[in-house]
Amino acid sequence: MRADVRSQIEYTVLCDNYSEGLADEVVETITGTLYRDGPEIKIGRTVFPTALVRERMRSLTCEHVSYALDSLGRAGPIHNPHRYLLALLLNAPASCSTSIQAICNANN
Repeated sequence: MRADVRSQIEYTVLCDNYSEGLADEVVETITGTLYRDGPEIKIGRTVFPTALVRERMRSLTCEHVSYALDSLGRAGPIHNPHRYLLALLLNAPASCSTSIQAICNANN
């Protein structure tokens, strides 16, 4: 499963742009989430159906992960970095495109 996740998120590209340790943490976070059992997963204060969380984790690309890691770098003090990273990864597919659109609109 880890090899599949590494391929999915273009691990070597992430290692070139971020530290290998950070890229490894992303791989472990995604892999661990995909292996979780139960009907629901709590992320932050919200409970999500496990199927939805797995679908989002499987849809992540290098671009989504880069967006999440860049957002992590802009955050202030974080109580639980692992959980915050998980929330960023979960929301990245939706947030990334919104952020790009906002940047494009600001440049016009």
